[in-house]
Amino acid sequence: MIATDSKTVRRISMPLTERDSQDLALIRNSPEFKRELNTTSDSEGAIARAVFEEGVRAVMERLAERAYQQMGEDEEEAARSLANRQRLARRGRDRVIG
Repeated sequence: MIATDSKTVRRISMPLTERDSQDLALIRNSPEFKRELNTTSDSEGAIARAVFEEGVRAVMERLAERAYQQMGEDEEEAARSLANRQRLARRGRDRVIG
């Protein structure tokens, strides 16, 4: 889980491309971006942190979505397998009776 109010325990250096710098400047100067990222700070560090948290959140959502999709596929496969077994069992009974 992402905690935005946790105490900083480590700082890292992160290389930025020219594009990354442009994106940070865009976010820094955009009230809409900052509102969406839930930050009011203009510091690059705070904005980079907010973008990082949003990225982690997005990845976690995609992973959860894939897990639910896989669970649904597994349930569908189990239902098909059960239906096949039931159909084979009925065929077997029909042959013995008929």
